[in-house]
Amino acid sequence: MIKLDKNESPFELPKILKKEILKSFLKIEWRRYPKEEVEVKELISDYSKSEPEGIAVGNGSNELIQAIFLGFLKKGKKVLIPEPCFPIYPWIASLLNLKIIQTPLDSEFRYDIDDLIKKAKKEKPSLIVLLSPHNPCGCEIPEDAFFKILALKDSHILIDEAYYEFSGKSFKDFLGNHKKLIILRTFSKAFSIAGLRAGYILGSPEIIKIVENSKPPFSVNSFTINALKLLLKNRDYVKKFVEKIKEEREKLFTDLRKIGSIKPFPSSGNFILFKINKEDSSKVYEEMKKRGILLRNFDSPRLRDCLRVTVGSEKENKKFIKELKEVFNEFKKH
Repeated sequence: MIKLDKNESPFELPKILKKEILKSFLKIEWRRYPKEEVEVKELISDYSKSEPEGIAVGNGSNELIQAIFLGFLKKGKKVLIPEPCFPIYPWIASLLNLKIIQTPLDSEFRYDIDDLIKKAKKEKPSLIVLLSPHNPCGCEIPEDAFFKILALKDSHILIDEAYYEFSGKSFKDFLGNHKKLIILRTFSKAFSIAGLRAGYILGSPEIIKIVENSKPPFSVNSFTINALKLLLKNRDYVKKFVEKIKEEREKLFTDLRKIGSIKPFPSSGNFILFKINKEDSSKVYEEMKKRGILLRNFDSPRLRDCLRVTVGSEKENKKFIKELKEVFNEFKKH
């Protein structure tokens, strides 16, 4: 089965790095609780060009999202999120009995900044959640619009930059002058370690303290901490992987545009959302699954006629396009 449904990296870690991680793990004491992530924070500081005291590390970005919600939002408080959105946000908001305010993306799945600003001023949410690049749609927040968002003084602003490496654009440099801004990132995508569960946030020392007090102690295990130390010291592979994925993304977008029944949307992530114009997207999903290719389908009303494909390896992408064309050719015969 070719898995193109979860935005995972198509590339496995180099074997030499895997061996180094396993070798180093044998040297630490497994009976002890994980040590503090001081060295990891220093290495993330070097990678992100941020101060160590402005960094918190978590057991995947999902844990950090939960910690942010727990730290800054009380029952009944408002959170503004885009629609559609990465489903973990409305899920956690519902669990915590928060009031969800939605700002829909426009017809081309881009941010509607006017609607966002209007609702933020009216509702005064405690937290505004934005994703750039957006998952599952791939759009980015325009920098000129971001200045308007930063002017919303009533709200903390969380920018999810899980796919930052694939866009090369970040709002990190605004942190110094905006104490309510939080940047969230993950090691799952560009670093190819989704299975190890590691993410981090960037923010003011005050924000970091609240987040770290809102998550369980020792949540990042010793193996992951050990792996992060080695990978952050030997991160040349990340740039190579990212450049290859970006190259394949552009080829995949071009190939999708050539299929008449499909409209792909521009993406700055490691995935592409595409709309199916003449067929039922669920039928396309099931037919592709029968052919050994998993895609992401959606329950959201806005995305019912859409599927999302992760950018795979060159071989996987060629197989995906070939099978997708055959599926549509089969539909035409009936």
